[in-house]
Amino acid sequence: LPIRDEGLTALAYLEKNLFNRQAKPYGGSAEGIAIHAAATPYAEAAHIAKTLKAWHDAGMPWQHMAVAMADANGMAGILATTLSAAGVPHYIARKDSALRHGLVRMLLGALRAA
Repeated sequence: LPIRDEGLTALAYLEKNLFNRQAKPYGGSAEGIAIHAAATPYAEAAHIAKTLKAWHDAGMPWQHMAVAMADANGMAGILATTLSAAGVPHYIARKDSALRHGLVRMLLGALRAA
């Protein structure tokens, strides 16, 4: 069960540099961090759901958990379906194009009609 501890400098480094391709490799102990490699996106999503449920069962509130994805487009649907089936509450934030926003689409339609 991951616990925020000032002694876990590896976790702090990971939080700061997770998607920073220019970051230098961390040279300290990786205590408190685990990596799981899955054969398929479905197996990865199942592992995520199982891990989140285990953390919750151990006493961690849902709102203290997060999953970071480098490519949410390829994984978001699979993960959302798997988490729902497992009874894990979730929200997947997406960065959509402004052109997909309802107000922008309405305004563009009005401009085309004019």
